[in-house]
Amino acid sequence: MRFAAFLKVISIIFVSGWIATKTLAETKLKIVVDEWPPFGGAELPHQGISLHVMTTILEKAGYKIDASVVPWERALQGIKRGDYDLIGNLFADTDLKKYLTLSEPFFQTDVKFVRKKGSAISFAKLPDLKPYKIAVGEGYFYESAFDTASFLKKQVVTNTLQGLRMVAGGRVDLTLDSVDVVTYLWSRKDKSLAQKLEFVPKALATRSIHFGVRKNFNGKDKLLKDFNRLLKQMKSDGSLEKLLLVHKN
Repeated sequence: MRFAAFLKVISIIFVSGWIATKTLAETKLKIVVDEWPPFGGAELPHQGISLHVMTTILEKAGYKIDASVVPWERALQGIKRGDYDLIGNLFADTDLKKYLTLSEPFFQTDVKFVRKKGSAISFAKLPDLKPYKIAVGEGYFYESAFDTASFLKKQVVTNTLQGLRMVAGGRVDLTLDSVDVVTYLWSRKDKSLAQKLEFVPKALATRSIHFGVRKNFNGKDKLLKDFNRLLKQMKSDGSLEKLLLVHKN
């Protein structure tokens, strides 16, 4: 009798676990990224690098995807409210880690300042930038020391393209973002900017790009384990590199 009862308990546990796993895989994951080309964009191939990587791997793992591309602030507030389960296009910043658990990185990029061509602006450390007015994206995370540097003159803008145009027009001295984002914008969105602007040679930081899962998302640990395992496999067999070729300028 005791052995039969034990088998019954084991069967219930096994079936419950199987049902939970099956339910998670059958539920559509609500994923959001912001308009941040080439990493996110409604008109980009596969809606950008981040969604391409995320959907390819998660669908391979058996998950169904419901993806959205919205402005950054809307994406950020939406993930906090629970409107979305996953959010892409993330640097590993301390504030984000308060309510998100991050995946392993799938891309790396330098964050650099942009100045007018011919400008002598440079820096060795952040205080060197005190004299200059710097355009920063609303709610953007760049690098922790810069983000918290209240002694700098920062002017908030809607997005990086607006910041670049303000530098070109002489309204601010600098702006900044991922070199991949800036290069995309002045080669695809406004080619005149490439004739007027240039990178400050020294990078502010080299950042890895991740996605984040809500900490209170049921099935978070399994989802991340599935993604990280398949990401490692794709890096090893060259299929990640092949996927990224789709997004080359």
